[in-house]
Amino acid sequence: MNSPPKPIEVSTYAGHAERSGAMQAQLRDILARVDSSDIVANAIASLEQARTLAQHLKQAQVRLMRRMQDLSRTLGDTQRASEDLIIAGEEPDLAALGQCEAQHRLITRAHQRIVERLLPEAEIGETSATASHLAAQAKSLRAEAETRIAKTAQLMAEAAEF
Repeated sequence: MNSPPKPIEVSTYAGHAERSGAMQAQLRDILARVDSSDIVANAIASLEQARTLAQHLKQAQVRLMRRMQDLSRTLGDTQRASEDLIIAGEEPDLAALGQCEAQHRLITRAHQRIVERLLPEAEIGETSATASHLAAQAKSLRAEAETRIAKTAQLMAEAAEF
């Protein structure tokens, strides 16, 4: 015994713009489902974490560069003042000079570490996370497309029964 046919939803559009708008809305819905899937959501979280780290390191690099420049000026002034005191036959404040030099070396090494190792590693991590996100998104889109293809095939088979 044949079961009654299932109703088929048919959409009509007044024109190209309306049809295009409807297709864009469907595409947005599909992309929202894809982005909310666990695999893509996890990839997005990893990507945001990698971006945050890279941004933090870039800001630290700029901050340390400014600090190095300030310390270089301060160190130069302190060295000239110490030299002037020695020329005048007085004893300079070697502790202040040593502290300024130590700060400058420390800031320089930290900046160098960011520039030579940490920032490149963070940028590689960000690129890798971007690739993982795009791969996850592609996998999820492929699954969505397969579902839609199967539904279309089913509807076509049902239509052929008429």
